[in-house]
Amino acid sequence: MTGTQDQAITPDQLTPEQYMVVYPDGRREIHPWPEDESARLPLMKRHVEGYIEYVPPASHTLQTHEVVVNEEGMVNDLPPNWPGSRLIGYDLRQQPPLHGNVLIVPHNPDDPPMEAQRRNARKHDNLFALALAGDREALAALGVQSPDQITVIDTRPQPRVYLYLIHPDGRVERYEPQGKEAARTWVEEKIGHAYRMHPEAHVVRAYAALYAVNPKDRTPNVPASIGLGVWGMRHALGPVVLMPTGQEDETLLHDRLHRALNGDPEAQRETGLTPAW
Repeated sequence: MTGTQDQAITPDQLTPEQYMVVYPDGRREIHPWPEDESARLPLMKRHVEGYIEYVPPASHTLQTHEVVVNEEGMVNDLPPNWPGSRLIGYDLRQQPPLHGNVLIVPHNPDDPPMEAQRRNARKHDNLFALALAGDREALAALGVQSPDQITVIDTRPQPRVYLYLIHPDGRVERYEPQGKEAARTWVEEKIGHAYRMHPEAHVVRAYAALYAVNPKDRTPNVPASIGLGVWGMRHALGPVVLMPTGQEDETLLHDRLHRALNGDPEAQRETGLTPAW
């Protein structure tokens, strides 16, 4: 299925008769939106290569168009779509990027406006937050008398935790450990006895940087230093392991490193990192 390719057009320039496909590599295609309603669902399923899911309006900034993705994109390891996520105003500091092709389709005029849906979503979320805090009106609205009567079930999938091995030439290996002992064993297998770079030596705090005490490869690790934002660019020698610290990190350097490790070509060019998975 082909359409007009135009990298300059933005979602707010689309007409109600157009929709856009944004691919993980940044390509954008514009197509005419079918007048026949029965043709729309099959068309969207073909584009996302599976079952569709509408991204909640509260999660993006579009006013006249909706966002549709593959509902199992992350589960099925579809490539992260950084360009599409940024294009719709997705908050990438609070949540991972959308995965697979991103569709930007016309909003159904019979539904409430996008901003109204966002307000309702915020109001709904606030209701539960107020009730859990003991607000009487919120508790009454939910039909309970105390926060103890509210059961909170977190159905969000647990985030996957990875260790990364950065070689001096920029190649990156990824490992998903099953427990601390597995992580320790993997680090020892890769670099032997390791030191941790002092946390104050680099800008990015979301990762601890481990490097070998006696590295076999004594090449300065420039890509790891750039990715972490090492002060004064004092490079570790040989491979460097990045281990998540669990710290919140809203720095631009962490955002760039995160994008590079998740397939963003621009961030990979800037850091010199080339993931091998």
